[in-house]
Amino acid sequence: MVGEKAPPVADFSFSPSKPTVLVDVEFTDDSHDPDGRIVSRHWDFGDGTTSTERNPTHRYTRKGSFTVKLTATDNDGLTATKEAKIEVVNLPPEASFT
Repeated sequence: MVGEKAPPVADFSFSPSKPTVLVDVEFTDDSHDPDGRIVSRHWDFGDGTTSTERNPTHRYTRKGSFTVKLTATDNDGLTATKEAKIEVVNLPPEASFT
């Protein structure tokens, strides 16, 4: 349809792919808009915390499976959301001998 605006495409990645508790996870926003630009982002890390940074760093304080959501908004006010599961595991135990 002529004049119809295209919504953005929300996308992201994170590293490390298998994070442990209390280790920083770096999230990278790979969102784009085919006919404009991304003007805002809202991250929900699935543990009760959020961010509006483009490429935030987040530290999980407990192990578990979390659903991370990124909502991207373009200059036309249209939105798109991507969800991905992240598995956070405990740090391995350290042996100590005295």
